[in-house]
Amino acid sequence: MTNTTKQKNLTDKEYAEVNMFDCTIENLDAMIAMHPIYTITRTVVSMLSRVQEMMQIGESETARRTINRAKYLLDSLDHQEGSK
Repeated sequence: MTNTTKQKNLTDKEYAEVNMFDCTIENLDAMIAMHPIYTITRTVVSMLSRVQEMMQIGESETARRTINRAKYLLDSLDHQEGSK
């Protein structure tokens, strides 16, 4: 997801977010807003399957960022359910 040429224009906060998630919180929140809960859930399952593959080939940094995105998405679903 990371676009290194675009990273040069990031604020410190956005840079930290990209380092943590491989995208900004704004990107994640936009994805959450655009999709129903079941789509987000399926996306998280798919992300975790890809993490298994990343771990097998030694892409631990990409796996870490993907896991962080999955955790953020799951946490956001928990907050959506709690606000109902």
